Amino acid sequence: EQANLRALSLNSNQIRALSNLAGIYTETGQATESLELINRALKINPNNAYIHFSLGYLFRYVGMLDESEREYEKALTLDPGNPGFRSAGITYMNQGKYDKAWQALDLDPDSPYTLNFKGKILLRKGQKEQALGYFNKVLEIEGEVDELYEATAFKAFIQNENEKAVKAMRKREESNPPDSEIWFTIAENYGLIGAKRDCIRALTKAIEMGFFCYPFLLTDSFLDSVRNEPEFQKLLSIAKEKHEAFKKKYYASLK
Repeated sequence: EQANLRALSLNSNQIRALSNLAGIYTETGQATESLELINRALKINPNNAYIHFSLGYLFRYVGMLDESEREYEKALTLDPGNPGFRSAGITYMNQGKYDKAWQALDLDPDSPYTLNFKGKILLRKGQKEQALGYFNKVLEIEGEVDELYEATAFKAFIQNENEKAVKAMRKREESNPPDSEIWFTIAENYGLIGAKRDCIRALTKAIEMGFFCYPFLLTDSFLDSVRNEPEFQKLLSIAKEKHEAFKKKYYASLK
């Protein structure tokens, strides 16, 4: 954050700094500030791929998935081979558009990030053995840390070693990730293995920190174990309120 603010103090029209800073604010629950930076950047250059990517990124966190897809499509049209745009695949995955998700992830095909998400897509499709192959590839990468926890947890789930999965997610929590979407993935892992209290706790933190993708919360099969819990229904209401408030604010800003 400080590096990007310094860059903007030297050149207030620095698109990459505006884009980077918007991403940081998106991840840390400052959606309004992120949108302000993005709108500022769009006035400087409405055809910059990075800023359309940043807007797509913001839309995913606040649950505007159709709008997220639209902005990612713009970014990919302007800069079709950019490996940094791989996370467009998460929006497509959240929409159930698995072929498009796979194609976007292939912008950065060998990274542990991509390997994990490909495994998650296969897991969502019920292809556990194929998914296991991708999680094993992550575990074979020397020096990998962050994606290691998730790959360990998913592998443990597939092999019915739920206690091992819980331990991996507890270690991930201990690293105290600053990104609200990571807390959502922690909640998903707990939900998948039926660790309901842990799932609700992590999901609460994700929403409080700024990830309130309400439409996906309604359909995410990884959260089915807690779907009928009163605490989950309360969190769903909070996410819906935040989602609708931001959506109203965004469209008001266009007038």
